[in-house]
Amino acid sequence: MDSDGCIGKLGTASFSSTSKRMAEQVVELFRSIGFRATLANKQTQYRKQDGTKVDGRESYNVNI
Repeated sequence: MDSDGCIGKLGTASFSSTSKRMAEQVVELFRSIGFRATLANKQTQYRKQDGTKVDGRESYNVNI
């Protein structure tokens, strides 16, 4: 499992995880205490040493 998060310049928070369940639980947690939280997903990619692109894990992004 991989996750990451940050706080933007305007005070918005974001959390990213390769675990859909964890991202959904983070959304549920913040909504339960009155925050507006949204969930989006995207397919990640990376390059191998020979330069070819390979699909990575799906990433789930929570914006708070």
